[in-house]
Amino acid sequence: MRLAAAGRLRAVQAFWAAGLDPDDGAAGAWNALSGVVQAAVVADLLPTEPLDVLQRPWVVAFATAPPAA
Repeated sequence: MRLAAAGRLRAVQAFWAAGLDPDDGAAGAWNALSGVVQAAVVADLLPTEPLDVLQRPWVVAFATAPPAA
């Protein structure tokens, strides 16, 4: 639980540090970022297909799989 909470807090900090604002969040940027963070936290519990869906924003942005948590 602490890992998930710490990940979410860091995601919020990264969201603001990237210059994103509430309009970006409403347009889906927060959902994408939050999904990637959550996938990192529970990657060992998810089947491949849902994990791929949650990691897709990272793969599109960086052309590589996210680093392991």
